[in-house]
Amino acid sequence: MATQKTKSFWIKLTAIAVAVALVAGTGLFLLLRRPTIVVASRGEVIELMDDHGITRWLEQTLRMNIRWVDYGDDPFTRIAQSLEYNPGDLPDAYLGLGLNSNEIDILMQQHAFLTFDHMIGEHAPNLTEIINRDISRLPEFQIDGRMVSLPSLNEHFSQSFPQRAWINREWLQTAGLDMPQTPQELLAALRAFQQFNNSEPTLGAAYQGSSANRTTLGFLVQAFAATEYDLSPGSNYLNVNNQGEVYAAVVQPDYREALRFLNQLYSEGLIDETVFDQGPDVFMGTGAGSERYGVIFANDLYSLTNDMDRVAAFEPLPPLLHNGQRSTLARPTEIQLGGFMIPQRIDANRQQLALSLGDALLSSEGTLTVLYGRQGWADADPDAGAMGAESATWRMTEDAALMDLIAGVPLWMDARLQMEQQRPYEGELRTSQNWQGFLNVATRNYYEPVGRANIQNRLPQLQVELETDALGTINDYLVRASQEFVTGARDIENDWEAFVGHLNTLGLQNVVNTFQAALDATMSSTAPDSITPPVNTTQPEPPTGEEEQNEEPQEQPNDPVDPANGGEETYPVQGEEETE
Repeated sequence: MATQKTKSFWIKLTAIAVAVALVAGTGLFLLLRRPTIVVASRGEVIELMDDHGITRWLEQTLRMNIRWVDYGDDPFTRIAQSLEYNPGDLPDAYLGLGLNSNEIDILMQQHAFLTFDHMIGEHAPNLTEIINRDISRLPEFQIDGRMVSLPSLNEHFSQSFPQRAWINREWLQTAGLDMPQTPQELLAALRAFQQFNNSEPTLGAAYQGSSANRTTLGFLVQAFAATEYDLSPGSNYLNVNNQGEVYAAVVQPDYREALRFLNQLYSEGLIDETVFDQGPDVFMGTGAGSERYGVIFANDLYSLTNDMDRVAAFEPLPPLLHNGQRSTLARPTEIQLGGFMIPQRIDANRQQLALSLGDALLSSEGTLTVLYGRQGWADADPDAGAMGAESATWRMTEDAALMDLIAGVPLWMDARLQMEQQRPYEGELRTSQNWQGFLNVATRNYYEPVGRANIQNRLPQLQVELETDALGTINDYLVRASQEFVTGARDIENDWEAFVGHLNTLGLQNVVNTFQAALDATMSSTAPDSITPPVNTTQPEPPTGEEEQNEEPQEQPNDPVDPANGGEETYPVQGEEETE
């Protein structure tokens, strides 16, 4: 009997052990299984993502498998046909398909894409961080007022503050002057320069871009008025104040004061009379030592000549102090949409996985991997110098970037990450190899703090319906009249009221009202619950008079970067699963 009981005991124990082993084995097997996400893209994008380790990085980071589907050369038709004939076989995400805005609009009317505003906080922390930097730009992340696409942003930090001026340091030393800090000090410097420049004009400006008649006189305009307008065709003349009120900056007293100052420079022969149609070729004269101007308005002086010796004598001129404040143009990087979207007609779990995948590409590691490939970058060397930041965090290990080849794929090369790139060469920043670092440092210390303080006055991009002819008429008249105020063909004292009146006759107030309605409609729509607006910094309202205030220059450095100090700055300022 005892033997039978013992045998029965061991049989039961063995059965329990087998059951436990089966359960444990099943659990282990389940742990080795992970979801598969199906992503539709184009063949060349898929090849790049695979060949450069981006796919593998995503799979390892997110603990999921990615199955690519090639949508060929006509992804719009492929999506439209799937929606109509086979809606049960949709992918989990669309990436880098190259759809144009018209195609996206048509597909949105067919409810092709998920609106994921409600999912951002839980499943898209990187997108949340991007939006929270400047909640006023939320409409720019939306299509028809909805979040349907992850963005692609490659922020060229120094290009975000494009209105820069350069002054000849050697000429300043010859004249016995310090770096100008106010418009009046700049006037004095230009007068001094003219004395040993054979009485020739000492200030020039031109636009580095596609339009030969676009100037960068905005640097001086912004010394008086916080506006993007720079006396050139197509530049923005609308602002918004802290109360959300849209106004035309070009009819304000401070813009009039800016024109008055420009007219003084022009009447004294300090501005070249060809300033409104100069090209970059006239800036620097015919060769080394033949520089025509002591002050040059240009975004990037080195790009005008590609000769570091030619620009060695020039230093960035800081934004000028007027009425107790400095102002410069802040132009945030354009947000590209349409590169990553999620089908609406898939289940919630697949939608969440897809959003997590897209958001991972917006992280610093994801962005660097997208831009340079998994083997194209690495952590920075210890104590390495950075391209504008206090210290470096990453370095290039391969020269070839993938950026131009995978346009539309979500990424976020923000200013901080850009400046934290390890210097490609040792030594000072002010060299052709390290020039971008030099621009980053000068921008960070001179222009970025001022531009950041005034960015709230910038009107966000809005979708409005206005007659093109009316806008063109206003723009043409505004450019012509403003330039005539500068040259003296119009009298700033006697013709100002007629100028303002004619702009209103042409429909300026209607433009303001239309943008106001669009802004109100956009901002009244509720932002995603998970996105918390930052505290709004108090900004100055549009001036209501032309009160004169004392100008007290703030101490600024003469040299933004000291070559003798190694180039360092010398001043503060689908439901399918697979087995792994």
